[in-house]
Amino acid sequence: MPKTWLSLTGSDIPATMQGTIFLGNAAEPEPEYYHAFRGRMDERNENARAIGDQQYLYIRNYMPYTPWMQQLSYLWKMKATQTWVAHVESGRASEVESRFFRPKRWTEELYDSRKDPDNVVNLADNPEFEPVLARMRTHLRAWQLQVHESGLLPESEMVKRAAEHDTTIYEMVRNPDLYDLPSLLNAADLALAEDASNLPKLRELLNQTDCGLRYWGIVGCFLLNDVETARKGLTDDSHEVRAMAAWLLVKHGDQEAGLACLKAMLQNQSYATLKILNILDWMDCDEAAPLIPTVRKLKLEKYEERMKQTITHSDIKKI
Repeated sequence: MPKTWLSLTGSDIPATMQGTIFLGNAAEPEPEYYHAFRGRMDERNENARAIGDQQYLYIRNYMPYTPWMQQLSYLWKMKATQTWVAHVESGRASEVESRFFRPKRWTEELYDSRKDPDNVVNLADNPEFEPVLARMRTHLRAWQLQVHESGLLPESEMVKRAAEHDTTIYEMVRNPDLYDLPSLLNAADLALAEDASNLPKLRELLNQTDCGLRYWGIVGCFLLNDVETARKGLTDDSHEVRAMAAWLLVKHGDQEAGLACLKAMLQNQSYATLKILNILDWMDCDEAAPLIPTVRKLKLEKYEERMKQTITHSDIKKI
């Protein structure tokens, strides 16, 4: 819209402004594909990308271990959200109505928006639509490379790396020495495949010097419940890697060691505190319970404080 309004008024349009002029004498052809993204929303960690054409919508979830619907302070104040939650908790909701509160989402989603405008029927696992899926994957990656996709590093690591090199994130992601995007995309694809035959490659990623590659290595091991590798991750220099490794141990291995790692990071004001607090909320209540006293004592910033309130004072049950 901004480019269109500037065009209609005869104003100069900055070369860096994205978008398509869709009205007036300077109207441009409609793009073949449109793109969308989902990143952190206030206190909640999210990471998804989407691409669509006139018929199909493809969504790639880079954090499939989280629910679609996460409790967000401002959203939970809305009567519509409260009614939806109550409907699901009452057991009256249908499978589709309650889907968004599941503890895990699909890694890939593909919808035929002409036949299914509400995007209910996921076609990603339907062999008949494999050509469409492959086409969407290819074009999504091309777009990510074109715009210098910056979301392949966890946000806390992205901010930390830019500060360490006295640069902006915009400049950093355009410097292949600081941000190797093709390698990060490959590592993410390997992790999200959830293929046990990839375990040797995922474990090797944990030996890389780039914390982003190590992060995707631990994500892949997390999705495959690789407890053996999780123990190694507990001592990683990256707090994001350490947090994911600890969560894996809490879920499937050594709960005491995993919780001790998370507790130590919280008490030492980890730069990944917001992610750790999100992880505690993604855990089962019984798993997270031993750390609630620690969380209550924390002195936190705005969004971290909101997560603290969600974890320690929420009167809305997990579904």
